[in-house]
Amino acid sequence: MPVTRPLIRLLVAVAATLPLAGAERAPGLVGEYFEGVADYPSKYPADARPFFVRVDDQVDFTSVDAKFYGTKLADNFAVRWRGVLRVPVAGTWILATDSDDGSRLVVDGIQVIDNGGRHPMQRVAATIELAVGDHPIELEFYEGEGGCGCRLLWTPPGGMEQTVPPEALAHDLGAEAAIVWDEAAWKSYRNRGPRARYSEMDHGPFLSGTILAAAPRNWAVKGLAITLDRQREAIAVFDSELLRWAIVGVDAFIRHPEGRDGIEGQPQFDGTPITATRALPGWAGPDGALADPRATGVGPLPRTWARPRATHLHGQRVVMAYSVGDALVHDLPTFVAVGGIELFARSLAIDGATAELTLVACDEAGASGAIEDGLAVLARGDTCTVAALVGSAGGALTIAGDRILATVPPSSAPFAVATWSGPRAALPALRTVLAALRVEDPRPLCAGGGGRRWRELTTVGERGVGDAAYVCDTLTVPYDNPFKAYMRLTGHDFFRDGRAAVCTLDGDVWVVGGIDDGLTALTWTRYATGLFQPLGLRIVDDLVYVTCRDGINRLRDVDGDGEADAIEAFNHDAQVTVNYHEFHLDLQTDSDGNFYYNQGSNLGSATTAHQGCVMKVAKDGSTLSVHATGLRAPNGLGGGDGRPLTVSDNQGNWMPTSRVSLVKAGGFYGMMDTHQRGERPQTYDPPICWIPYAVDNSSGGQVWAGGARFGPLGDALLHTSYGTSSLFTMFVEEVDGVPQGGVVRFPLSFQSGVMRARFREQDGQLYLSGMRGWQTNAAREGAFHRVRFTGGKHYQPIAAEIVAGGVRLRFAEPVDPELAVDPANYAIERWNYRYSGDYGSPEISVADPAKEGHDPVALAGVELDESGTTLSLRLPDLAPVMTLHIRYKLLAADGAEMADDVYLTVNRVPAE
Repeated sequence: MPVTRPLIRLLVAVAATLPLAGAERAPGLVGEYFEGVADYPSKYPADARPFFVRVDDQVDFTSVDAKFYGTKLADNFAVRWRGVLRVPVAGTWILATDSDDGSRLVVDGIQVIDNGGRHPMQRVAATIELAVGDHPIELEFYEGEGGCGCRLLWTPPGGMEQTVPPEALAHDLGAEAAIVWDEAAWKSYRNRGPRARYSEMDHGPFLSGTILAAAPRNWAVKGLAITLDRQREAIAVFDSELLRWAIVGVDAFIRHPEGRDGIEGQPQFDGTPITATRALPGWAGPDGALADPRATGVGPLPRTWARPRATHLHGQRVVMAYSVGDALVHDLPTFVAVGGIELFARSLAIDGATAELTLVACDEAGASGAIEDGLAVLARGDTCTVAALVGSAGGALTIAGDRILATVPPSSAPFAVATWSGPRAALPALRTVLAALRVEDPRPLCAGGGGRRWRELTTVGERGVGDAAYVCDTLTVPYDNPFKAYMRLTGHDFFRDGRAAVCTLDGDVWVVGGIDDGLTALTWTRYATGLFQPLGLRIVDDLVYVTCRDGINRLRDVDGDGEADAIEAFNHDAQVTVNYHEFHLDLQTDSDGNFYYNQGSNLGSATTAHQGCVMKVAKDGSTLSVHATGLRAPNGLGGGDGRPLTVSDNQGNWMPTSRVSLVKAGGFYGMMDTHQRGERPQTYDPPICWIPYAVDNSSGGQVWAGGARFGPLGDALLHTSYGTSSLFTMFVEEVDGVPQGGVVRFPLSFQSGVMRARFREQDGQLYLSGMRGWQTNAAREGAFHRVRFTGGKHYQPIAAEIVAGGVRLRFAEPVDPELAVDPANYAIERWNYRYSGDYGSPEISVADPAKEGHDPVALAGVELDESGTTLSLRLPDLAPVMTLHIRYKLLAADGAEMADDVYLTVNRVPAE
């Protein structure tokens, strides 16, 4: 006989009044993780042992296409969470599970939700009556293949739905320790994820990323995973936003995401923790507060509270430098292993402090603590987490709930904070190790030194051949290198001496020398490593600035050995979330020295003030501001240094096809979800041009040509395509203050998707860099090219202009006059796109917007000017249109073939 809902309500209400076993309780639910079978654990054999056991303070695991939140499990596994649900108010509650794949919820021994089956995240809810008190619950979840996630939610009487908060979940103290699980199998399990270039490369002393530091949902959004001991595989994750040590562990590694060749998703810490902290500030604020002051929980702490300053390298050692108020802190992480005791120690030195400062040493959810003979001890059963303060005269340890704090006086003398976790029986051995702990002053390490980390590599380039006006030279990239570095190039610029600096998506900056006419002896030196997805690079006063996901970083070679040993946080004010798509792209400067880069959107409604924006950073890095909005996937910028600033975007929601726009302060460029203003705009600022998907399915950046040494295109705007690995000449004009123009594809092909373009002062030629990652036709993982003017004749248009009643095309070479004026040598059509929140748009008839397709455009005649270089095409019904396609097949006056496709956008038709 089925149990009816009224009976469920009655039984649950009665059960809540019964005596509850285990009066002493700790926060969180005990999670038993089972490997190998995608089914509810209650259906397993009675003697089945979990693969892993831990306490989860919430069940709030959104779906991921990677390992499930620090568990080493991704497919064919299950979880059983048990404990109690603490109900503060009697009444009608709604409980729900949201899971990918199946989940079921039992309250007081009665199943109230069955959300079973193989499916993406799917929510199933139940309405029940609950009395005040602790209600035993059991939540089971299983995962087959693909994405995996599970969330437990509730809606209080008269309230809003939310994830069940930590304070509403508890378990019998010590329950997790009583469960027999296969700890040896867990510790020996070393599946490090994909065996791909990005996961196998040597990232150097640290690796930056948005790192899942510890379950559940403990993200170091701007994190650095620092290798402390390669033999013991000790890793410490530093959160440079909250200035805390998020987690430190042994037998540890960073598991890389697998989607889109490692781009889609975020890395995860995997290992045995020594110590950890929750996602709260690592230092007390100016008023002594330790709560998170950020209203939305994203972005950096206020500058008056704390901010990152630099990451310093001394050989393989890393010193984190940051400000706390007016004080400058140098924080050196170390791993100590003596006689079976493994602990984490921070040697700190503080300059400029005028009052005592308080830092968070560590925390342990649900633990209770006391100061025992100078040690701060947080105990949970027979295990404990311990902190010690070494060498700080006048410093003191205190316990605030389940957090250990260290308060230190305003002194510049170095001191150490050590943390450890383990059995209480090992405390005497720990005291012996602490008594011998050496405090090291981290400041001398900030002068560089410690030896070079990387050796120089050499390659031989290839010069393009032929008599065309422009040829493509290849600066051969060292794809196969001893560091296993993945050479996905994402930006470049040039030093005063002509050497190049190039960055790669996977965290490197290389310096390339030997760039001369022949390219026969190129040198490649790894200058910096471990950066956070660099996607733009600019050199100013011979210093390298790199656009990374954490912000703009400035690199310095302090000791002059040819490698950067200071990665300065020039500006880290950007707000970012864990969404993988919020890339920071390109880097340009204006004539006043201000910096500009793009921040990608989260592909949906903006959740921060910076998603989908062109960002402006003051010349000195002191301020960050939103310059323009409405971007989706803005891979490139162009201009600056006194030239108009441009931006590209790619097809997707609110982007019917690729577009290139002239950027003006306060402009809105189409992505309605990232309009970032009080009122929703009615429409977008029109672009210079829309580029058909088949022509450029994923745009890169732009560049204004560098002068006469580049031949007839010496003053042109050039546009790059990542998706089609190509280059375009771009036409730009303004009519009544509204930009418009178009593109024609350059007659060259490149080895990889082209994203960045710069002219080199030493030779006046164009250099291109790019990569392969998401959708592109690129053949190689990355490429570095030179487009060189040979002095030959260029037969493509070099300018296009919309005029009353037609279009003018100007060429560098005279056109055969007889063929030029024959309308039979032209084919012209036009179409629009549908602007909506849908992904992209078909090409739409102008005559009948309900139909897909192109409309022919009548050509009333063609005129050729006296120079023979300018064609005037008479189009009597010319009107604003998103794409005007002009195809022609002509000959030059010297007999050379002239055949191209020109794509124009007409936003305004000038008056007669």
